[in-house]
Amino acid sequence: MDFPDLESNLNGVCDLINILRGPDGCPWDKKQTPNSLTKHLVEECYELVEAIENNDLENIEEEIGDVLLNLAYQIIFLKEKKHSREENIIEKLYSKIHVRHPHVFADLQLKNSEEVEKNWENIKKVSNNDNLFAIPKYLPSLNLAEKIQKKHIEINSDFDTSDAIKNLQKILMNDDEIDSDMFGKILFDLTNIARLKNIDPEKSLRIYIKKYIKDLNEK
Repeated sequence: MDFPDLESNLNGVCDLINILRGPDGCPWDKKQTPNSLTKHLVEECYELVEAIENNDLENIEEEIGDVLLNLAYQIIFLKEKKHSREENIIEKLYSKIHVRHPHVFADLQLKNSEEVEKNWENIKKVSNNDNLFAIPKYLPSLNLAEKIQKKHIEINSDFDTSDAIKNLQKILMNDDEIDSDMFGKILFDLTNIARLKNIDPEKSLRIYIKKYIKDLNEK
């Protein structure tokens, strides 16, 4: 079979996957399921993030394509279950953007991005979807800790985040007691300190590791 003449858009990508999963397609593609490809989706997103951080424009294009391919697979899986179509997904996206931007598509006046974020948090609370259990547990651990800490403060207004540094100092003073659970608490408290200083802990660690590897290679 020659490579088909496909549209250069999302419909074309979905058509390509249908060919791969069709009678004359690829055995590997045919046996894939929504769950079997989640690992690939996460990995491709990370590779795209790395390309963006490196400002590698050619690689950014390639990695966006890989992410798009994985998203298209999930669309196909939904369609195979007679549950959805591309239009449904786009319509839900448009609806969400509409709700999130009353300062653009309605008369609400917001001065800056901070007010926009605060308003969106209020919207989520009204929709009753803003809770600890709604946070995706598949997030990287440091990012997951940061999100839980933010939610905890919103739910428990008396939560004193300034105690994070004191807690960390107390733990480190008793280093003989540090085990796996205690080390997890140390990382949690370090993430809290990073949040207080408006630092992305996951990104900071990733950048430091890259610098560390570079220094090792130069020795």
